[in-house]
Amino acid sequence: MKLILFFLTVILLLFSCTGRKEKKQNEGKTGVGTEIKKLTAEEKFKTMCGICHWQEMPGKPVAPPVFMVRRRYLMQYPGEEEFVNAVAGWVENPSREKALMHGAVERFNVMPKLGYAKEDVKEIAAYIYRTEFPMPEGMGRMHRGEGRGEMHRMGK
Repeated sequence: MKLILFFLTVILLLFSCTGRKEKKQNEGKTGVGTEIKKLTAEEKFKTMCGICHWQEMPGKPVAPPVFMVRRRYLMQYPGEEEFVNAVAGWVENPSREKALMHGAVERFNVMPKLGYAKEDVKEIAAYIYRTEFPMPEGMGRMHRGEGRGEMHRMGK
């Protein structure tokens, strides 16, 4: 499972980089960047973010679930505009110093810079803000510190 997630992440990174180059080189032609723009915010989330920020508990997670990310960002940024700007700022330039989820950074490390278009990230952040994600099955145990991880420390 970890190997599959690794390869999917690499493929996603390659597509995101290729899409930005194609857009500059082939203005007006269809390419990966154009195809991404045709996706709904939910589809963008699933292809660009959901691969790591799962909604269903994977064998070994590589990032905190979107449920926890949303919950933590809402605590700090309850308004939609400030939430969207904070999430977009994090994705644009993630760093240990800017982290809100310190336990997640300890467990998973800081997410890599992905180079996604800011408009896509803001659209996804607004989707996350407006969507009530269910707590993943088994997450309650983990969040209380009874599971395999220490997700109960996220955000402290």
